[in-house]
Amino acid sequence: MTDKELLNTIIKTSWTTYDLEALIEHSIVHVLRHRLQIEKMTI
Repeated sequence: MTDKELLNTIIKTSWTTYDLEALIEHSIVHVLRHRLQIEKMTI
């Protein structure tokens, strides 16, 4: 896909609609949250 096609990609879920940038940002937040949860479990 071209950059323009990627930027115009829309993902619809049952709770919201994401563009690709928002979906990537959302996934990064999830990864960081789980990393913190794992770190708390290992202390």
